[in-house]
Amino acid sequence: MQEFYPEEKTKMTIREVTFPSADDDDDNNSFRLHGSLKLPSSETSSSSSSSLQKIAAVLIVNGSGPIDRHGNVRMPSSSYNIMSLFANMDLNTSNMMSDFLVHHKGIASLTYDKRGIGKSVSHNNKDANIYYKAGVSDLVSDAVQAYKFLVTSEIERLDVNHIFLLGHSEGAILLPLILQQLKQTNEEAATAAAAAEQQSMPLPRGLIFLCGFGECIRDVTGHQRETLVKEVQEQHGIKGWLLRQILTKERLERQYQDTLKKINDRPNSDYLSTYLGMIKQPAKWMREHLALEDLRTELSQVNVHCLAVAGGNDCQVRSEFCQTEVAQELVPQAASLETYILPHLTHVLRSMKDRPCQLLDATTEYPRLAKLPLDSELLSIVGKWCHRIMKEEESESNK
Repeated sequence: MQEFYPEEKTKMTIREVTFPSADDDDDNNSFRLHGSLKLPSSETSSSSSSSLQKIAAVLIVNGSGPIDRHGNVRMPSSSYNIMSLFANMDLNTSNMMSDFLVHHKGIASLTYDKRGIGKSVSHNNKDANIYYKAGVSDLVSDAVQAYKFLVTSEIERLDVNHIFLLGHSEGAILLPLILQQLKQTNEEAATAAAAAEQQSMPLPRGLIFLCGFGECIRDVTGHQRETLVKEVQEQHGIKGWLLRQILTKERLERQYQDTLKKINDRPNSDYLSTYLGMIKQPAKWMREHLALEDLRTELSQVNVHCLAVAGGNDCQVRSEFCQTEVAQELVPQAASLETYILPHLTHVLRSMKDRPCQLLDATTEYPRLAKLPLDSELLSIVGKWCHRIMKEEESESNK
């Protein structure tokens, strides 16, 4: 595929930013979130950005796991053991997406380290397990805090009425919850705002779902177990025979149920620690995800513009929810809806055309794919969609 990027690149300014987490207070356990705000330079001559008096922004919400602001897997400091040496992985999904938006579309971006990851640690790093203690509610609230930072920081040229939320993988699952909490925040502040004659906080202009639209974690993990068993059955030779003795449907289901039992047997524990602390599981995170059921209620309340993109070569989530008819049923109140299923797109937002991407090979395939740029068609879709929404609304306001 030929490159679609414009010949002229917008210059970029990167700012290190920090803002309160949802739990931030004055005690010793408080902490702030740290991230990178990328802005198109005011000196740019790019036609794509100079045509807009103000600049839009995209807040990127990363997928599950210990992900930093760049979209890289970084085990928290409490996991310093031999296993962490193999768990870290440079994917740069958020880094490449944000660079593209600034350089080629003149759109600002904010990415941040998850709580407990990178620089987003507790005061004096006293709570080394803060990442493992985080639940869905914490992740959602932290994303809301990041959005509030964009809206209230009075960043020069930033159009607070044109901020988009982009979620990848679990981040996409969280988008309707983030929007829901932002609406609740406005409702709770409505009386006080009226008394002070202040306007309510502008809501996101649109949601961008990448490889995570329409499914909850319960369904995703079930699909992954089924996929793994199918892949094992298709393996040949001694390797296939050995895998079929180990990775059976019954064993995978038993392990999953055993994990659920451990989590439910300790309802007040935010995380579980086994094997002398070498293995930690985020119990609160799992409980809160399972409580979400199928997300249909949350998605049905989304009333902003929506873009959903799935990968036809994604071994982690299903793509059928991005079929137009299915997607329309999921977000019936969306201001507008565009969906795409890119046949070669994998879960790490790169294309793999020569063979199917398999869960069995993910630990070797993902690092290889990470050396490639993000899929150019995906980037084109995201960039053009953002500009189209902005221009359509600008046209409407001028009528």
